[in-house]
Amino acid sequence: LGVMNLGVLSGIRRALLDSSVPIEPLGEVCETALGKMLDAKKAKGTPTPYLRNVNVRWGAFDLSDVKTVPLNDAERAKLEVKTGDLLVCEGGEPGRCAVWLDGPAGITYQKALHRVRAKDPSRVAPDFVALLLEEFIRMGRADRMFTGTTIRHLPQEKLRVIELPVPDLQTQRATVDRVTTHIQATARLASELGRVAHEGTALR
Repeated sequence: LGVMNLGVLSGIRRALLDSSVPIEPLGEVCETALGKMLDAKKAKGTPTPYLRNVNVRWGAFDLSDVKTVPLNDAERAKLEVKTGDLLVCEGGEPGRCAVWLDGPAGITYQKALHRVRAKDPSRVAPDFVALLLEEFIRMGRADRMFTGTTIRHLPQEKLRVIELPVPDLQTQRATVDRVTTHIQATARLASELGRVAHEGTALR
C-alpha cells in the first residue's frame, strides 16, 4: 500500500472502531502455525516446493525463485499451503503478508513464515485480515511486539494477540473491494502522471 492507500485503510479502521464492531485477537478468529526448519541435507522424501520469507511480498508472492526440499507424506500434509491461507513473515520485514489464492498446488512453507488460516471462513475473510494486519504493521503499532536487536522478529505469541475489528463478512468484503478500487485508481493516476511527465520532458 502506498501512503495514500494506507491513509484510506487507516480511516476505514478508525470508522470500524468507532462503530463498535467486535474487537478480536487474531488468534481467536484464526489458527496460526509456524513452518518447519527445512534442511535439505537431512530431509528425506519427495522433492517438494516451499515458500521462504523472500517469496512473500506485500499483497503478492514472488515465485521466480522457489526452492525444493525432500519431504515425506506427513510433512507435506502438515505444511501444505491452501487457497485462502495468509502467509506472514516472522523475520526480515516482520508482518509482511499475502493471501495464497491462485498459486500452484502442493506447495509448502518454511519456519520463517506464519500460516494464518481462518477458523470459520464464514466469519473472517483472509484478505480483510491481510489488509488490517498490513495497516497495523506499516503504521508502526506492532513495533513494540518485535523481538531481536539486529534482525527483528514477530513471534507467534505476539502475532496471535494483535487485535482486529471484526465486522460481519459482508462489511469485510465491502472494505476489501473499497480498498482494492482505491489502489487501482491510485495506480492509474500514477501511471498517467508518469506519462505526462515523460511527454513534458520530450517536448522540452
